[in-house]
Amino acid sequence: MAASSPSLLFAWEPGNYPAPPARMDSAGFSVDTSDRNDVVAFWHAVYMASEGYQSRINWTGTYTSTGAGAEGTTSPAFVADVERRVNFFRAMAGLPADVSVNSGSAVRIDGSDPHKPAATTHKSAAAQRAAYVVAMNNALFHNPPTNFVAWTAAAWNGSHKGNLASGVYGPGAITEYLREELGNGTSGFNSSVGHRRWILYPQATDFATGDVVASAASQKRSANCLYVIQHAGEERGGLEPRFVSYPSPGYFPAPVNSRFWSLSYPNADFTNATVSITDQSGSPVAATVKVSGASPAYGDRAIAWEVGEPAATDKVTDDVTFHVTVSGIRGPGVPDSHRYAVTLINPNRLSAAQSLTGTPAPATGVPANYFLKLPPQAEAGSVTCFRPLANTWLENAETALEPQSRIIASTATTYPFLATATFAGLPTFSMVAGLRSYRLTFPYLPDAYTRANIEQSFEVDRQIVPEGGATFHFRYKRGLTTPSTGLAVETSEDDGASWTTAKTLVGRAAGSVDAAPITESIFLPPGPTPVRVRFRLFQLGDGSIYAIDQNGASTAIHPTGFFLDDFSVTGGEWLDPKAINELLPDSDRFTFNGITAGTPPRAGERWALRMRTKLGNRWFQHGPVKSLQVTSSPATGYDAWVAYEYPVLTQSFSGDDDGDGIPNGVEYAFLLDPLVVSPITDTLEIADEPTGQLADGSATTQNLKTGTLTIRRPLPAVRPGIRYGAEWSDNLIDWLGDEISINTSDGAASATAPRGDGQRFLRWKIEKE
Repeated sequence: MAASSPSLLFAWEPGNYPAPPARMDSAGFSVDTSDRNDVVAFWHAVYMASEGYQSRINWTGTYTSTGAGAEGTTSPAFVADVERRVNFFRAMAGLPADVSVNSGSAVRIDGSDPHKPAATTHKSAAAQRAAYVVAMNNALFHNPPTNFVAWTAAAWNGSHKGNLASGVYGPGAITEYLREELGNGTSGFNSSVGHRRWILYPQATDFATGDVVASAASQKRSANCLYVIQHAGEERGGLEPRFVSYPSPGYFPAPVNSRFWSLSYPNADFTNATVSITDQSGSPVAATVKVSGASPAYGDRAIAWEVGEPAATDKVTDDVTFHVTVSGIRGPGVPDSHRYAVTLINPNRLSAAQSLTGTPAPATGVPANYFLKLPPQAEAGSVTCFRPLANTWLENAETALEPQSRIIASTATTYPFLATATFAGLPTFSMVAGLRSYRLTFPYLPDAYTRANIEQSFEVDRQIVPEGGATFHFRYKRGLTTPSTGLAVETSEDDGASWTTAKTLVGRAAGSVDAAPITESIFLPPGPTPVRVRFRLFQLGDGSIYAIDQNGASTAIHPTGFFLDDFSVTGGEWLDPKAINELLPDSDRFTFNGITAGTPPRAGERWALRMRTKLGNRWFQHGPVKSLQVTSSPATGYDAWVAYEYPVLTQSFSGDDDGDGIPNGVEYAFLLDPLVVSPITDTLEIADEPTGQLADGSATTQNLKTGTLTIRRPLPAVRPGIRYGAEWSDNLIDWLGDEISINTSDGAASATAPRGDGQRFLRWKIEKE
């Protein structure tokens, strides 16, 4: 993933991601959709950076009056969220992703427009008023009549030149425009994918957003208007014609997939075009063409088709690829066919390998290196040290307030997740066990205005290793529920990136509660992969449910929902985390010792290591478990060097893993790195023997057949288990060790041999003792 300007580089520095409203990370993106990790990082660093926009909108409008200013304004941080979301989708499509939103550009006024605001009206003002009119009238019209509540010429202009949505706003509306799935939110006729085509119009440079929030009290839905029609002078030039598809070729996040796929090209005629799709096994996938005419009404001309399952899914666990062929395209200079492949991915899962290589038997008191294999583009890695322990634990609400409690709640703050023993509205209802129980209930009723998510969940924060199979037990009581209340018990083998329903419990008949606790269990199939368990409360169908706020305080004092307690496991083990070690991005190894483990490992103990990767400023699921058995009998000599320092070596003592011509055994003997090409550090010394002397003792002649050759290199320490030696040769074929002296003192090693007659070669000979 690359930025188009130097300032954007800050958006991708690990640990230094700008939080909204930093506008430098809202435009100028590019992404390589052929690189899965780049798409995953892009999703989390850009798309997800615009999530949470609901808390940043700061809408100042009101539904109690309709005059000037009633439409309100939104915050710059929120506008940056919208801009970021627009440019995310454009970058995914391979388009210039530097569109500005709410730049101060004036509205476009055409001569044929029946209503004309002041020429100085900003697009953003027209869009804001248009969104307000949508909310006030609960209606989507690109030509709103003048009798609409809060109608103005500016509102008409924004409605006529923009995409409109009801029930969603901000980045949420942008996503729905691209997916074209909402129906009652964006329009009742999605097959022409017009909203999408405007956003992915290659020449676009300037949009504006108008947004209002929902009000259940005023019975108003949230709304958005995205001003998309460009002034002639705003359209960028110099772009080569290109196919633009949705979903885009390459890796594509399944959560924003659509059942309506499309392909556009400037001035193309798709009237007689056909579409065929096959899955990765070559089997055909249904593709029903919805629009194929030459209409230029919405950006570039396009063909759109509805896909069947599994191509229409927005949830995948493993990557799934579809091959698309569009044939029979017509038009001057237009290619007559286009082929591409789309691979839907779960952007919360890494598919690249995460592995740790190292000894399964570290020794007490001896640091052991484990080499990491981080996925490409990883921003950081971490290794967690665990102790595998028997499943003798009991997690219950009585210890919920203690530090060792392992419950992660994802519940609303409008009711206590930890319930107490009595409810004034039904004093006879008791907890599952003791004075407290965990409680999941609906915080509010679903409504057509706020469209809020009413699901509630919590997770048991234990990594359970089923080994030969294990059973997860729990107890529950149903308070006031209905048959439309469901409680899913779910398991995950990828740290919560995806969940599988193991069992679904259903609520009771309205008005009744469980008199006594019910014991339930789910089986965890055998395997080495740690499993997590969560409970999720959801609405089954569209039937009635109980919620905390449905009758004000009277409902709040009643025991609505499911009450759960006493979680335990029989069989298998669980991994007790002792220390998390975050590593630098360029780290290739982790050292297991008393500090990194969190406590000194003792002989006979079993430990487990798991690594994880940071990508797109998000920590992903752990990799496989590396099981360790600590020993009190450490390896020695060369074997210890391999086991504890360089466990990734694949060749023997005489082999050469880094290919630098120096065998592994020699690299060990001279304290070199066997994974890095080592420079030649030997020095050669030649000494001649004098054959005669003058009266002052100086040499008079030299005999070339006498004297010595010496090679010398640094040796900071003598390695145990090694016999340092050397040998010489006059022909590089026959090597002898005669008359050689070795010295390994004073921080250096030297080998001295007779000089001989003519050329002579001298080399080290390193052997295990």
